[in-house]
Amino acid sequence: KHASASQEGDREGLLLTGDSHAAALAGALDGLEPFNKLQVIAKGHCMPFAWMERLESAGECHPLFKTVYAMAATRPDYHTVILAGRWAMRFSGKGFISDATPLHFFRDVRVTIAEPDQGALFEKGLRETLATLIKADRRVIFVHQIPELGFKPGFCLPRPHSLYPRHPCTIPRHVVDARQAPYRSLVARILRDYPSVEVFDPVPVFCDTEVCRAKIDDVFMYSDDNHLSDAGARLLGNRWVSLFGPTDFTPRRR
Repeated sequence: KHASASQEGDREGLLLTGDSHAAALAGALDGLEPFNKLQVIAKGHCMPFAWMERLESAGECHPLFKTVYAMAATRPDYHTVILAGRWAMRFSGKGFISDATPLHFFRDVRVTIAEPDQGALFEKGLRETLATLIKADRRVIFVHQIPELGFKPGFCLPRPHSLYPRHPCTIPRHVVDARQAPYRSLVARILRDYPSVEVFDPVPVFCDTEVCRAKIDDVFMYSDDNHLSDAGARLLGNRWVSLFGPTDFTPRRR
């Protein structure tokens, strides 16, 4: 269900956009009071910026996101835009452990020579997106990526007569941090130029200082190696509401 998702309706006010991680985040927010006017436009396998296209594709991603950001910038009823994605893979072009291949490379459709540095392409796309939205006086919330597991949750299930030990159902926190550090460093540098952008970080919801967990209280938080299950989405949504006001979606200032 996460490979590609696009949900458009007549709800207005808040726009959530991105790749399949945005679609999964929609499940986290669905039904929560601050998000009763949430519209979701998301497409899996895309770098969700206006001019970025999969290297081998002519029009899988960029026509949708050109429309999304044009709409977000010109329709005053969209006061808040939430950006969510599998940012570590969009930054590097590479999956993680269990899905290290195929590569996920992109290009800017406005130029004839593809940018070999995917990190530079990611920076270009994110900066242009933020500039467009901030110029239009939109409230922007950047959602950091959830931890990738690097293994299938099914590996955690008991296997009768197996010669192998049961999987601990965790991944070391330092491995997750190392995977996300390059893109996070870039995003932190970009956001210094856009101080009004707010940030939500899901990592502490699923990780302590030692490990990140695929199961919490014996419930699977993930549906595969990098997408939340419904239970994981609900847990994340409840944490979101605890940080962002429950009635008018005004963040609590600290």
